[in-house]
Amino acid sequence: EENDLYKLYCGHILCKQCIIDEIIQEIKENRIPVCRQMCGSDLCNAEFMDHNDIKNILDEQNFKDFQNAALTLIVIGLLHQLTVAHAI
Repeated sequence: EENDLYKLYCGHILCKQCIIDEIIQEIKENRIPVCRQMCGSDLCNAEFMDHNDIKNILDEQNFKDFQNAALTLIVIGLLHQLTVAHAI
């Protein structure tokens, strides 16, 4: 059904359930959801959608898990920057 299709920022079109499944899988692996469609011979890797779009597509518990994963990645990134800065 046409209403079940979503156009991502990169222009790729996926079904709603495919997007939900991909977001949930990325959350479980502590990664930010990105498009895994092929652009020629390269992986697209573009960000799926913004925070509000993800909130609208996921149920409440999965969105909380997404927020926790995103915060974890931010903290890990900040800790890495501090480690690199102190090593210099």
